[in-house]
Amino acid sequence: MRGSFATFSPKLKIFWYTIAFLDFSLQIYFQQFSLWVGFAGVLLSCGQQIRAVAKFISPNSKALCKGLIVSKLTLKLLQNHHNAGRWNNKLEMTTNFFNIINTILPLKDDIAKNINQIVHVGNIPKGTLLLVEGQVSDKLYFLCSGMARAFYYDNGEEITSWIVSNNDFIYSAYSFIQQKPSYESIQILEDSIVLSIKLSDLENLYKKFPETSYIALKITERYMLLYDERVRSLRLSAIERYQRFQNQYPHIVSKVKTHYLASYLGMSRSCLHLLRSKKLP
Repeated sequence: MRGSFATFSPKLKIFWYTIAFLDFSLQIYFQQFSLWVGFAGVLLSCGQQIRAVAKFISPNSKALCKGLIVSKLTLKLLQNHHNAGRWNNKLEMTTNFFNIINTILPLKDDIAKNINQIVHVGNIPKGTLLLVEGQVSDKLYFLCSGMARAFYYDNGEEITSWIVSNNDFIYSAYSFIQQKPSYESIQILEDSIVLSIKLSDLENLYKKFPETSYIALKITERYMLLYDERVRSLRLSAIERYQRFQNQYPHIVSKVKTHYLASYLGMSRSCLHLLRSKKLP
């Protein structure tokens, strides 16, 4: 044995014992390369210690030590693979978004590429407020999956102004377009996957591709229709309002909290309870 083991620092001794253990394990698992890649992340920063301790171990473990140093490249490749997975995941999440955009305006490849660069994907937990009354809205949201609502206060009473679910746009039109404080708040009602685009990025997109401003027009139109739908529904009887909402949104009617839905439909909670239990004619 070259050198003196006694002169090793405590850390280097611990490292030597680790390599000795690996040397023993190597006889059994030498063919299982993935095992050593797992250790590589821990040992990569110890290049000098690896070379020092390699003098005292078997040829197989020397090869391992060299392999651990070389595996820095392997880990980089794995990281690139992970990043590629994240990219593919983003593409998957934006598929429905682009499908809907294409129904509004068929996108050329360069426009789609630019939009994809400014879209951000996020997992938003239940209860999160995307916008608080009084704030200025500076993002357009698209709900990939989940549920959200907008609400405001009238004489201290909380009123739900709209409710949306999968594959719909979310924003406060007045605040977003005028860049003035919002009169309403936007809340996520269940764990959701949400896309977001900053207003500044959208404005740059409109300048670069003027035809995309038509998309903004149709999104605003959709938002205004939500309000018109609610106003018109208030002219109906309570049971007609509930049945209409149930027919239009069968996938969410049972998931929305009673007080949210009651305020949206313009009725008391007790009335909605009766309607949900089908006790009214």
